[in-house]
Amino acid sequence: MSRIVVRGARPADLPSLPAIETSAVEAYAGYGQPLEDYEAPPDDYWAPHLRAGLLWVAEDTAAGPVGFAAAERQDGGLYVAEVDVVITHQRRGIGRRLMNAVIDQARRERLGNLTLTTRHDIPWNAPFYRSLGFVVLSEDSLPPHLSATRARESRLPNRCAMRLLI
Repeated sequence: MSRIVVRGARPADLPSLPAIETSAVEAYAGYGQPLEDYEAPPDDYWAPHLRAGLLWVAEDTAAGPVGFAAAERQDGGLYVAEVDVVITHQRRGIGRRLMNAVIDQARRERLGNLTLTTRHDIPWNAPFYRSLGFVVLSEDSLPPHLSATRARESRLPNRCAMRLLI
């Protein structure tokens, strides 16, 4: 029987992250919204998050890394840049455990909030984050980093910005 351990990422974990992300996006096809042209960034994309101490891995003791979360320090809080769990391990609470690691980090640093952008129409997106206490922000009240992110995401459908006050 395997066991899931959420821990800070190590350099040796970086090569596994693109495969985790690629597997995670397969779940969109189940909602009739496949991300056919999606390509995960290369593993070194997450190296700055690792160096900043803001990259976590969910490791299955039998299978190795099966999920990860990455954050960035922005506007007095943490911005959740990515949370992914391989499709074979989804719906087991791993994403929640990864998010709790990010929330715990924000508390340790005495930061005021966590922010993110996500889809509002997919159950493991905005509804999941609402279950953690995040609220949707109006487009006219976004902090600078979220305004910039939303501008970059303008071509993506059904997106919203969310915040959790710590």
